[in-house]
Amino acid sequence: MKETKIYYVRESLIQSVLSDTFSFAVFAGLLLFNHKVLDGRWYIDIFFLMITMMFLSAQSKAKEFNTNKELIEFLQKGGKDETASK
Repeated sequence: MKETKIYYVRESLIQSVLSDTFSFAVFAGLLLFNHKVLDGRWYIDIFFLMITMMFLSAQSKAKEFNTNKELIEFLQKGGKDETASK
């Protein structure tokens, strides 16, 4: 039987738009920096792209649960991550 994963993401529309705008601005700024200061080499663009993708993938806002019961218990506790406070 295939294992089902449940993801819970709590982010408002404004937070999502600001996060995407900031991500795009950082990437565009790195490319601009490369072309204005570092002579615009294509391999530096690729390096900056890889660094940006690694940074963005490490910032997970989703919490993963294996069952609906785990998600319900998490939400009943107020939706706070216990490991974040330690």
